[in-house]
Amino acid sequence: MEKQLFDDQSPIQRLELLKDNAETTEEIGYMKPFTDDEIQEFRETLVSSTIEHNELAIELKSIKNDYKSRMDPVKSKINENAKRIKERAEYIKENCFKMIDFKQKEVGYYNSDGLLVFQRPARADEMQYTIKNLKAAANQ
Repeated sequence: MEKQLFDDQSPIQRLELLKDNAETTEEIGYMKPFTDDEIQEFRETLVSSTIEHNELAIELKSIKNDYKSRMDPVKSKINENAKRIKERAEYIKENCFKMIDFKQKEVGYYNSDGLLVFQRPARADEMQYTIKNLKAAANQ
């Protein structure tokens, strides 16, 4: 079959000739090729859309970084307080006062508030009396 019918006719005459010579008309789907001008227009639109998209992406990244910098301290506070609530305590280092109980053979460490923070059995070298220990043992 020929690639194109009635190409020497005007569009109106071509339509009439096609109607007159066809057996019937049916609606079908097919791929209609674009003209070179249409393809060039699509390329120009693609380029301008790509440029606009890249500019918006840069703007979005800037906005996300701004929000992230504002959210990070809040998130840090949330995590810190959630950990404190979960553990019900926090690890600290401070000078504590070592006290030896010679009767119970135990050593206790007290913080500056006078609270016992750690207790353990006394070692043999700790159970040897010194003058200071004798005074403390006599007061107990």
